Amino acid sequence: MYSVKDSNEASLYDFSNLYFIGIGGSGMGPLAEYVYRCGKKVSGYDLRSSSTTEYLGSLGIPVCYDISEAQTYLGAIKEPLLVIISSAIREDNPLLVQVKSNPNITICHRYDLISYLCNRQTLLSVAGTHGKTTTSAMLAFTLIKLKQDPSYIIGGKLLGSSHLSRKGGSDLIVAEVDESDGSILKYTPWISVLTNIEEDHLDYYKTLDKEKEAFYSYLDHTKPGGSLVVFDQVELPYYLLKKEGSTLASVITYGYSKKSSIYIEKIEQNQGSMNFSLNIKGTSYTSSIKMFGKHNILNICAVVGVCLTLGIDPVTSLEALKEYPGVKRRMNLVIETEYNNHKIKVYDDYAHNPGKIRAAILGIREAFPNYSLKVLYEPHRYSRLETMAEETLSSFSQADTVYVFPVYSAGESCSDPDLYSTSNIGQKISKYSEVNTIPLMQNETILDKISIEDIKTDTIFVSLGAGDITVQASLLGHYLKLI
Repeated sequence: MYSVKDSNEASLYDFSNLYFIGIGGSGMGPLAEYVYRCGKKVSGYDLRSSSTTEYLGSLGIPVCYDISEAQTYLGAIKEPLLVIISSAIREDNPLLVQVKSNPNITICHRYDLISYLCNRQTLLSVAGTHGKTTTSAMLAFTLIKLKQDPSYIIGGKLLGSSHLSRKGGSDLIVAEVDESDGSILKYTPWISVLTNIEEDHLDYYKTLDKEKEAFYSYLDHTKPGGSLVVFDQVELPYYLLKKEGSTLASVITYGYSKKSSIYIEKIEQNQGSMNFSLNIKGTSYTSSIKMFGKHNILNICAVVGVCLTLGIDPVTSLEALKEYPGVKRRMNLVIETEYNNHKIKVYDDYAHNPGKIRAAILGIREAFPNYSLKVLYEPHRYSRLETMAEETLSSFSQADTVYVFPVYSAGESCSDPDLYSTSNIGQKISKYSEVNTIPLMQNETILDKISIEDIKTDTIFVSLGAGDITVQASLLGHYLKLI
Protein backbone atom coordinates (compact mmCIF):
# COMPACT_ATOMS: atom_id res chain seq x y z
CA MET A 1 0.00 0.00 0.00
CA TYR A 2 1.29 3.43 -0.90
CA SER A 3 0.07 6.97 -0.46
CA VAL A 4 1.08 10.32 -1.84
CA LYS A 5 4.63 11.23 -0.86
CA ASP A 6 5.49 14.83 0.03
CA SER A 7 2.11 16.03 -1.19
CA ASN A 8 -1.57 16.06 -0.38
CA GLU A 9 -4.60 15.21 -2.47
CA ALA A 10 -5.50 18.87 -2.98
CA SER A 11 -2.35 19.37 -5.04
CA LEU A 12 -2.56 16.25 -7.21
CA TYR A 13 -4.15 18.04 -10.15
CA ASP A 14 -1.43 20.71 -10.12
CA PHE A 15 0.99 18.26 -11.74
CA SER A 16 1.22 18.72 -15.50
CA ASN A 17 3.53 15.73 -16.05
CA LEU A 18 2.50 12.19 -15.01
CA TYR A 19 4.31 8.86 -15.37
CA PHE A 20 2.59 5.46 -14.93
CA ILE A 21 4.56 2.39 -13.84
CA GLY A 22 2.63 -0.56 -15.27
CA ILE A 23 0.68 1.66 -17.65
CA GLY A 24 -0.80 -1.32 -19.51
CA GLY A 25 -2.69 -2.63 -16.46
CA SER A 26 -6.48 -2.93 -16.59
CA GLY A 27 -6.87 -0.13 -14.05
CA MET A 28 -3.92 1.97 -15.17
CA GLY A 29 -4.57 2.26 -18.92
CA PRO A 30 -8.03 3.87 -18.60
CA LEU A 31 -6.74 6.29 -15.96
CA ALA A 32 -3.76 7.24 -18.14
CA GLU A 33 -6.07 8.00 -21.06
CA TYR A 34 -8.41 10.00 -18.84
CA VAL A 35 -5.75 12.35 -17.45
CA TYR A 36 -4.26 12.66 -20.96
CA ARG A 37 -7.65 13.84 -22.21
CA CYS A 38 -7.72 16.29 -19.29
CA GLY A 39 -4.72 17.99 -20.91
CA LYS A 40 -1.87 16.42 -18.94
CA LYS A 41 1.43 15.17 -20.30
CA VAL A 42 1.41 11.40 -19.82
CA SER A 43 4.00 8.66 -20.34
CA GLY A 44 4.79 5.33 -18.75
CA TYR A 45 6.53 1.99 -18.53
CA ASP A 46 5.35 -1.60 -18.91
CA LEU A 47 7.01 -4.99 -19.14
CA ARG A 48 5.61 -5.78 -22.57
CA SER A 49 3.52 -4.45 -25.39
CA SER A 50 -0.23 -5.10 -25.31
CA SER A 51 -3.38 -3.88 -27.02
CA THR A 52 -3.68 -1.31 -24.22
CA THR A 53 -0.17 0.08 -24.57
CA GLU A 54 -0.46 0.11 -28.35
CA TYR A 55 -3.68 2.09 -28.09
CA LEU A 56 -2.12 4.56 -25.66
CA GLY A 57 0.80 4.93 -28.05
CA SER A 58 -1.62 5.75 -30.87
CA LEU A 59 -2.92 8.66 -28.77
CA GLY A 60 0.58 10.06 -28.45
CA ILE A 61 1.34 8.66 -24.99
CA PRO A 62 4.94 7.31 -25.01
CA VAL A 63 5.33 3.85 -23.48
CA CYS A 64 8.78 2.45 -22.62
CA TYR A 65 9.45 -1.31 -22.42
CA ASP A 66 13.16 -1.13 -21.51
CA ILE A 67 13.60 -0.84 -17.76
CA SER A 68 17.13 0.58 -18.05
CA GLU A 69 15.86 3.30 -20.35
CA ALA A 70 13.01 4.05 -17.94
CA GLN A 71 15.44 4.24 -15.00
CA THR A 72 17.66 6.66 -16.89
CA TYR A 73 14.68 8.88 -17.73
CA LEU A 74 13.31 8.93 -14.19
CA GLY A 75 16.73 9.44 -12.65
CA ALA A 76 17.31 12.55 -14.77
CA ILE A 77 13.98 14.26 -14.03
CA LYS A 78 14.56 17.87 -12.92
CA GLU A 79 10.95 19.15 -13.01
CA PRO A 80 8.02 18.09 -10.78
CA LEU A 81 6.73 14.68 -11.85
CA LEU A 82 3.85 12.64 -10.45
CA VAL A 83 4.55 8.89 -10.68
CA ILE A 84 1.47 6.67 -10.52
CA ILE A 85 1.69 3.11 -9.20
CA SER A 86 -0.84 0.38 -8.39
CA SER A 87 -0.99 -2.34 -5.75
CA ALA A 88 0.63 -4.67 -8.30
CA ILE A 89 3.91 -2.70 -7.98
CA ARG A 90 6.05 -4.25 -5.24
CA GLU A 91 8.32 -2.31 -2.88
CA ASP A 92 11.41 -3.80 -4.52
CA ASN A 93 10.37 -2.83 -8.06
CA PRO A 94 13.50 -1.23 -9.61
CA LEU A 95 11.60 1.76 -10.95
CA LEU A 96 9.91 2.41 -7.63
CA VAL A 97 13.28 2.23 -5.90
CA GLN A 98 14.62 4.66 -8.52
CA VAL A 99 11.89 7.29 -8.12
CA LYS A 100 12.08 7.26 -4.32
CA SER A 101 15.58 8.70 -4.55
CA ASN A 102 14.61 11.62 -6.81
CA PRO A 103 13.39 14.68 -4.83
CA ASN A 104 11.57 16.03 -7.88
CA ILE A 105 9.25 13.03 -8.03
CA THR A 106 6.07 12.52 -6.02
CA ILE A 107 4.68 8.98 -5.77
CA CYS A 108 0.94 8.50 -5.90
CA HIS A 109 -1.11 5.33 -5.74
CA ARG A 110 -3.60 4.90 -8.57
CA TYR A 111 -6.53 5.04 -6.16
CA ASP A 112 -5.43 8.40 -4.73
CA LEU A 113 -5.50 9.99 -8.17
CA ILE A 114 -8.69 8.35 -9.43
CA SER A 115 -10.63 9.08 -6.24
CA TYR A 116 -9.43 12.68 -6.30
CA LEU A 117 -10.57 13.11 -9.90
CA CYS A 118 -13.92 11.44 -9.26
CA ASN A 119 -14.70 13.28 -6.01
CA ARG A 120 -14.36 16.62 -7.79
CA GLN A 121 -17.35 15.70 -9.98
CA THR A 122 -20.83 14.21 -9.57
CA LEU A 123 -19.74 10.64 -8.97
CA LEU A 124 -21.92 7.66 -9.85
CA SER A 125 -19.92 4.80 -8.36
CA VAL A 126 -20.39 1.04 -8.68
CA ALA A 127 -19.00 -1.35 -6.08
CA GLY A 128 -19.48 -5.03 -5.25
CA THR A 129 -17.68 -8.35 -5.16
CA HIS A 130 -18.73 -9.01 -8.74
CA GLY A 131 -20.85 -7.38 -11.44
CA LYS A 132 -19.33 -3.94 -11.06
CA THR A 133 -17.54 -3.76 -14.43
CA THR A 134 -20.61 -4.78 -16.43
CA THR A 135 -22.93 -2.57 -14.35
CA SER A 136 -20.70 0.49 -14.66
CA ALA A 137 -20.26 -0.14 -18.40
CA MET A 138 -24.02 -0.47 -18.84
CA LEU A 139 -24.55 2.74 -16.89
CA ALA A 140 -21.94 4.69 -18.87
CA PHE A 141 -23.36 3.42 -22.18
CA THR A 142 -26.93 4.31 -21.19
CA LEU A 143 -26.02 7.83 -20.12
CA ILE A 144 -24.04 8.42 -23.31
CA LYS A 145 -26.93 7.07 -25.38
CA LEU A 146 -29.31 9.42 -23.57
CA LYS A 147 -27.12 12.47 -24.30
CA GLN A 148 -26.03 12.98 -20.68
CA ASP A 149 -22.40 13.27 -21.86
CA PRO A 150 -20.76 11.57 -18.83
CA SER A 151 -17.14 10.79 -18.17
CA TYR A 152 -16.23 7.25 -17.18
CA ILE A 153 -13.29 5.32 -15.75
CA ILE A 154 -14.12 1.63 -15.52
CA GLY A 155 -12.28 -1.69 -15.47
CA GLY A 156 -13.27 -2.90 -18.92
CA LYS A 157 -13.43 -1.61 -22.49
CA LEU A 158 -16.87 -0.96 -23.94
CA LEU A 159 -17.24 -2.93 -27.16
CA GLY A 160 -17.71 -0.68 -30.16
CA SER A 161 -15.71 2.12 -28.53
CA SER A 162 -12.09 2.86 -29.31
CA HIS A 163 -11.61 4.45 -25.87
CA LEU A 164 -10.47 2.89 -22.60
CA SER A 165 -12.12 5.75 -20.69
CA ARG A 166 -14.05 8.91 -21.55
CA LYS A 167 -13.79 12.59 -20.63
CA GLY A 168 -17.31 13.92 -21.10
CA GLY A 169 -18.65 17.44 -21.12
CA SER A 170 -21.05 17.13 -18.18
CA ASP A 171 -20.24 16.93 -14.48
CA LEU A 172 -21.33 13.26 -14.29
CA ILE A 173 -18.64 10.60 -13.95
CA VAL A 174 -19.19 6.84 -13.75
CA ALA A 175 -16.51 4.89 -11.91
CA GLU A 176 -16.02 1.30 -10.88
CA VAL A 177 -14.54 1.35 -7.38
CA ASP A 178 -12.29 -1.41 -6.12
CA GLU A 179 -12.58 -3.05 -2.71
CA SER A 180 -9.55 -5.33 -2.99
CA ASP A 181 -7.10 -3.00 -1.21
CA GLY A 182 -9.36 -0.77 0.88
CA SER A 183 -9.36 2.09 -1.63
CA ILE A 184 -13.16 1.90 -1.77
CA LEU A 185 -13.20 4.15 1.30
CA LYS A 186 -11.59 7.06 -0.55
CA TYR A 187 -14.69 7.91 -2.61
CA THR A 188 -17.55 10.30 -1.82
CA PRO A 189 -20.21 9.43 -4.42
CA TRP A 190 -23.43 11.22 -5.24
CA ILE A 191 -25.03 7.88 -6.09
CA SER A 192 -23.52 4.71 -4.60
CA VAL A 193 -24.34 1.36 -6.21
CA LEU A 194 -23.61 -1.91 -4.39
CA THR A 195 -24.13 -5.03 -6.53
CA ASN A 196 -23.46 -7.66 -3.82
CA ILE A 197 -21.19 -8.68 -0.98
CA GLU A 198 -19.51 -12.08 -1.10
CA GLU A 199 -16.40 -13.42 0.56
CA ASP A 200 -13.30 -12.31 -1.36
CA HIS A 201 -9.91 -10.63 -0.87
CA LEU A 202 -9.43 -12.34 2.48
CA ASP A 203 -5.67 -11.78 2.13
CA TYR A 204 -6.55 -8.13 2.84
CA TYR A 205 -9.75 -8.24 4.93
CA LYS A 206 -9.10 -11.53 6.79
CA THR A 207 -12.83 -12.03 7.49
CA LEU A 208 -16.13 -11.52 5.68
CA ASP A 209 -17.29 -9.22 8.49
CA LYS A 210 -14.36 -6.88 7.87
CA GLU A 211 -15.14 -6.89 4.16
CA LYS A 212 -18.79 -6.04 4.90
CA GLU A 213 -17.69 -3.15 7.09
CA ALA A 214 -15.71 -1.71 4.17
CA PHE A 215 -18.73 -1.87 1.84
CA TYR A 216 -21.00 -0.31 4.48
CA SER A 217 -18.48 2.49 5.03
CA TYR A 218 -18.41 3.07 1.27
CA LEU A 219 -22.19 3.55 1.30
CA ASP A 220 -21.90 5.77 4.37
CA HIS A 221 -19.57 8.08 2.42
CA THR A 222 -22.37 9.00 0.00
CA LYS A 223 -22.79 12.76 -0.12
CA PRO A 224 -25.74 14.39 1.68
CA GLY A 225 -28.69 14.55 -0.70
CA GLY A 226 -27.39 11.57 -2.67
CA SER A 227 -28.82 8.07 -3.08
CA LEU A 228 -28.03 4.40 -2.57
CA VAL A 229 -28.88 1.69 -5.12
CA VAL A 230 -28.35 -1.69 -3.47
CA PHE A 231 -29.00 -5.37 -4.28
CA ASP A 232 -31.78 -6.54 -1.97
CA GLN A 233 -29.80 -9.52 -0.64
CA VAL A 234 -27.35 -7.12 1.01
CA GLU A 235 -28.52 -6.64 4.60
CA LEU A 236 -28.07 -2.94 5.20
CA PRO A 237 -27.38 -1.89 8.80
CA TYR A 238 -29.92 0.32 10.50
CA TYR A 239 -27.68 3.38 10.54
CA LEU A 240 -27.73 3.43 6.73
CA LEU A 241 -31.46 2.76 6.35
CA LYS A 242 -32.41 5.58 8.70
CA LYS A 243 -30.58 8.08 6.48
CA GLU A 244 -33.30 7.86 3.80
CA GLY A 245 -35.33 11.04 3.91
CA SER A 246 -32.81 12.76 6.15
CA THR A 247 -29.29 12.97 4.74
CA LEU A 248 -30.07 10.71 1.74
CA ALA A 249 -32.67 11.42 -0.92
CA SER A 250 -33.45 7.73 -1.46
CA VAL A 251 -32.42 4.14 -0.83
CA ILE A 252 -33.39 2.07 -3.88
CA THR A 253 -33.25 -1.71 -3.56
CA TYR A 254 -33.44 -4.19 -6.42
CA GLY A 255 -33.55 -7.95 -6.92
CA TYR A 256 -36.17 -10.69 -6.73
CA SER A 257 -38.00 -9.66 -3.58
CA LYS A 258 -41.39 -8.03 -4.11
CA LYS A 259 -40.52 -5.70 -1.25
CA SER A 260 -37.79 -4.10 -3.37
CA SER A 261 -38.10 -0.80 -5.22
CA ILE A 262 -37.27 -2.68 -8.43
CA TYR A 263 -37.87 -6.40 -8.68
CA ILE A 264 -37.61 -8.96 -11.45
CA GLU A 265 -40.97 -10.46 -12.40
CA LYS A 266 -39.93 -12.72 -15.27
CA ILE A 267 -36.89 -13.77 -17.30
CA GLU A 268 -37.08 -15.76 -20.53
CA GLN A 269 -33.62 -17.04 -21.39
CA ASN A 270 -32.85 -17.56 -25.06
CA GLN A 271 -29.61 -18.48 -26.79
CA GLY A 272 -27.77 -15.16 -26.76
CA SER A 273 -30.62 -12.94 -25.53
CA MET A 274 -33.18 -12.52 -22.76
CA ASN A 275 -36.69 -11.13 -22.49
CA PHE A 276 -37.60 -9.87 -19.04
CA SER A 277 -40.04 -7.77 -17.06
CA LEU A 278 -39.32 -5.52 -14.08
CA ASN A 279 -41.75 -4.17 -11.53
CA ILE A 280 -40.68 -0.66 -10.65
CA LYS A 281 -42.59 0.93 -7.81
CA GLY A 282 -45.76 -0.93 -8.73
CA THR A 283 -45.60 -0.65 -12.54
CA SER A 284 -44.49 -3.48 -14.82
CA TYR A 285 -42.01 -2.84 -17.64
CA THR A 286 -41.09 -5.39 -20.32
CA SER A 287 -37.84 -5.29 -22.28
CA SER A 288 -35.04 -7.41 -23.78
CA ILE A 289 -31.28 -7.45 -24.10
CA LYS A 290 -28.79 -9.26 -26.33
CA MET A 291 -27.01 -11.06 -23.50
CA PHE A 292 -27.45 -14.24 -21.49
CA GLY A 293 -27.03 -14.94 -17.79
CA LYS A 294 -29.74 -13.95 -15.31
CA HIS A 295 -27.21 -12.03 -13.23
CA ASN A 296 -27.13 -9.45 -16.04
CA ILE A 297 -30.78 -8.60 -15.38
CA LEU A 298 -29.73 -7.69 -11.84
CA ASN A 299 -27.10 -5.40 -13.36
CA ILE A 300 -29.81 -3.80 -15.50
CA CYS A 301 -31.93 -3.24 -12.38
CA ALA A 302 -29.05 -1.32 -10.80
CA VAL A 303 -28.66 0.88 -13.89
CA VAL A 304 -32.39 1.61 -14.01
CA GLY A 305 -32.22 2.50 -10.31
CA VAL A 306 -29.45 5.04 -10.91
CA CYS A 307 -31.34 6.50 -13.86
CA LEU A 308 -34.44 6.92 -11.68
CA THR A 309 -32.45 9.03 -9.22
CA LEU A 310 -31.29 11.17 -12.16
CA GLY A 311 -34.88 11.73 -13.30
CA ILE A 312 -34.74 9.32 -16.25
CA ASP A 313 -37.87 7.19 -16.57
CA PRO A 314 -37.61 3.37 -16.89
CA VAL A 315 -39.00 3.20 -20.43
CA THR A 316 -36.24 5.51 -21.65
CA SER A 317 -33.38 3.76 -19.82
CA LEU A 318 -34.55 0.25 -20.79
CA GLU A 319 -34.86 1.27 -24.42
CA ALA A 320 -31.28 2.55 -24.39
CA LEU A 321 -30.04 -0.65 -22.73
CA LYS A 322 -31.42 -2.76 -25.59
CA GLU A 323 -28.45 -1.55 -27.62
CA TYR A 324 -25.80 -2.24 -24.97
CA PRO A 325 -22.92 -3.88 -26.89
CA GLY A 326 -21.11 -5.53 -23.98
CA VAL A 327 -17.67 -5.03 -22.51
CA LYS A 328 -14.39 -6.70 -23.41
CA ARG A 329 -13.75 -10.08 -21.78
CA ARG A 330 -17.26 -10.31 -20.33
CA MET A 331 -18.65 -13.38 -22.09
CA ASN A 332 -17.42 -12.32 -25.53
CA LEU A 333 -18.18 -14.72 -28.37
CA VAL A 334 -14.83 -15.61 -29.98
CA ILE A 335 -16.18 -17.93 -32.69
CA GLU A 336 -19.30 -19.84 -33.66
CA THR A 337 -18.89 -22.69 -36.13
CA GLU A 338 -19.92 -26.28 -36.94
CA TYR A 339 -18.07 -29.56 -37.31
CA ASN A 340 -19.69 -32.86 -38.32
CA ASN A 341 -23.12 -31.22 -37.84
CA HIS A 342 -22.25 -30.24 -34.25
CA LYS A 343 -22.38 -26.59 -33.24
CA ILE A 344 -19.25 -25.25 -31.51
CA LYS A 345 -18.98 -21.93 -29.70
CA VAL A 346 -16.02 -20.34 -27.90
CA TYR A 347 -16.54 -17.61 -25.29
CA ASP A 348 -14.03 -15.59 -23.28
CA ASP A 349 -14.71 -14.16 -19.83
CA TYR A 350 -12.80 -12.40 -17.04
CA ALA A 351 -14.43 -14.43 -14.24
CA HIS A 352 -11.79 -15.24 -11.60
CA ASN A 353 -13.41 -15.29 -8.16
CA PRO A 354 -16.01 -17.83 -6.97
CA GLY A 355 -19.09 -15.69 -7.53
CA LYS A 356 -18.02 -14.66 -11.02
CA ILE A 357 -17.09 -18.22 -12.00
CA ARG A 358 -20.40 -19.65 -10.80
CA ALA A 359 -22.41 -16.91 -12.53
CA ALA A 360 -20.54 -17.30 -15.83
CA ILE A 361 -20.93 -21.09 -15.95
CA LEU A 362 -24.56 -21.04 -14.80
CA GLY A 363 -25.40 -18.38 -17.38
CA ILE A 364 -24.09 -20.61 -20.18
CA ARG A 365 -25.76 -23.71 -18.77
CA GLU A 366 -29.17 -22.01 -18.61
CA ALA A 367 -28.88 -20.45 -22.06
CA PHE A 368 -27.54 -23.60 -23.73
CA PRO A 369 -28.83 -26.54 -21.66
CA ASN A 370 -28.18 -29.18 -24.33
CA TYR A 371 -24.56 -28.25 -25.02
CA SER A 372 -21.49 -29.90 -23.55
CA LEU A 373 -19.71 -27.22 -21.49
CA LYS A 374 -15.90 -27.22 -21.35
CA VAL A 375 -14.13 -24.62 -19.20
CA LEU A 376 -10.57 -23.35 -19.78
CA TYR A 377 -9.69 -22.20 -16.26
CA GLU A 378 -6.71 -20.12 -15.15
CA PRO A 379 -6.60 -19.89 -11.32
CA HIS A 380 -6.02 -16.33 -10.12
CA ARG A 381 -3.47 -15.55 -7.38
CA TYR A 382 -2.02 -17.97 -4.86
CA SER A 383 -3.52 -15.89 -2.04
CA ARG A 384 -7.05 -16.46 -3.34
CA LEU A 385 -6.45 -20.20 -3.63
CA GLU A 386 -5.08 -20.18 -0.09
CA THR A 387 -7.80 -18.11 1.59
CA MET A 388 -10.79 -19.24 -0.49
CA ALA A 389 -9.79 -22.69 -1.72
CA GLU A 390 -13.03 -24.60 -1.21
CA GLU A 391 -15.25 -21.71 -2.40
CA THR A 392 -13.20 -21.34 -5.57
CA LEU A 393 -12.69 -25.00 -6.39
CA SER A 394 -16.37 -25.85 -5.88
CA SER A 395 -17.54 -23.23 -8.40
CA PHE A 396 -17.48 -25.52 -11.46
CA SER A 397 -20.29 -27.98 -10.72
CA GLN A 398 -22.36 -26.91 -13.75
CA ALA A 399 -19.50 -27.64 -16.18
CA ASP A 400 -18.73 -30.96 -17.86
CA THR A 401 -14.96 -30.66 -18.20
CA VAL A 402 -12.43 -28.20 -16.75
CA TYR A 403 -9.02 -27.71 -18.39
CA VAL A 404 -6.76 -26.41 -15.60
CA PHE A 405 -3.99 -24.00 -16.60
CA PRO A 406 -1.09 -22.78 -14.44
CA VAL A 407 -1.88 -20.16 -11.80
CA TYR A 408 -1.82 -16.53 -12.88
CA SER A 409 0.19 -15.14 -9.96
CA ALA A 410 -0.35 -11.38 -10.55
CA GLY A 411 3.13 -10.88 -9.10
CA GLU A 412 2.69 -13.09 -6.03
CA SER A 413 5.37 -15.63 -5.11
CA CYS A 414 4.62 -19.32 -4.68
CA SER A 415 5.71 -20.98 -1.42
CA ASP A 416 4.73 -24.52 -2.43
CA PRO A 417 4.82 -25.32 -6.20
CA ASP A 418 3.48 -28.86 -5.66
CA LEU A 419 0.45 -27.60 -3.76
CA TYR A 420 -0.43 -25.20 -6.58
CA SER A 421 0.38 -27.48 -9.49
CA THR A 422 -2.29 -27.88 -12.17
CA SER A 423 -2.52 -31.57 -11.30
CA ASN A 424 -3.24 -30.88 -7.63
CA ILE A 425 -5.68 -28.06 -8.36
CA GLY A 426 -7.41 -30.28 -10.92
CA GLN A 427 -7.82 -33.08 -8.38
CA LYS A 428 -9.39 -30.67 -5.91
CA ILE A 429 -11.79 -29.26 -8.52
CA SER A 430 -12.80 -32.85 -9.33
CA LYS A 431 -13.43 -33.45 -5.64
CA TYR A 432 -15.34 -30.28 -4.79
CA SER A 433 -17.19 -29.69 -8.09
CA GLU A 434 -17.53 -33.33 -9.19
CA VAL A 435 -16.43 -32.66 -12.76
CA ASN A 436 -13.82 -34.11 -15.07
CA THR A 437 -10.55 -32.14 -15.05
CA ILE A 438 -7.57 -32.06 -17.40
CA PRO A 439 -4.38 -30.33 -16.16
CA LEU A 440 -2.00 -28.53 -18.52
CA MET A 441 1.70 -27.95 -17.95
CA GLN A 442 3.44 -24.59 -18.17
CA ASN A 443 4.14 -24.60 -21.91
CA GLU A 444 1.09 -26.52 -23.07
CA THR A 445 -1.84 -24.95 -24.93
CA ILE A 446 -5.44 -26.02 -25.28
CA LEU A 447 -4.56 -27.42 -28.71
CA ASP A 448 -2.33 -29.98 -26.99
CA LYS A 449 -5.32 -31.36 -25.10
CA ILE A 450 -8.27 -31.37 -27.48
CA SER A 451 -9.07 -33.25 -30.65
CA ILE A 452 -11.83 -31.98 -32.88
CA GLU A 453 -12.67 -35.60 -33.66
CA ASP A 454 -13.63 -36.12 -30.00
CA ILE A 455 -16.46 -33.58 -30.23
CA LYS A 456 -19.60 -35.71 -30.48
CA THR A 457 -22.25 -33.14 -29.50
CA ASP A 458 -22.95 -29.41 -29.58
CA THR A 459 -20.15 -27.93 -27.47
CA ILE A 460 -19.25 -24.65 -25.78
CA PHE A 461 -15.72 -23.78 -24.68
CA VAL A 462 -15.33 -20.83 -22.30
CA SER A 463 -12.09 -19.38 -20.97
CA LEU A 464 -12.26 -18.02 -17.42
CA GLY A 465 -9.57 -15.96 -15.71
CA ALA A 466 -8.12 -12.50 -15.18
CA GLY A 467 -4.71 -13.18 -16.71
CA ASP A 468 -3.46 -14.67 -19.98
CA ILE A 469 -6.17 -17.30 -20.50
CA THR A 470 -7.81 -15.11 -23.14
CA VAL A 471 -4.90 -16.12 -25.40
CA GLN A 472 -6.06 -19.74 -25.20
CA ALA A 473 -9.58 -18.79 -26.30
CA SER A 474 -8.12 -16.85 -29.22
CA LEU A 475 -5.85 -19.77 -30.14
CA LEU A 476 -8.78 -22.18 -30.09
CA GLY A 477 -10.82 -19.76 -32.16
CA HIS A 478 -8.11 -19.52 -34.83
CA TYR A 479 -7.86 -23.31 -34.93
CA LEU A 480 -11.60 -23.76 -35.39
CA LYS A 481 -11.59 -21.27 -38.25
CA LEU A 482 -9.27 -23.57 -40.17
CA ILE A 483 -11.31 -26.77 -39.92
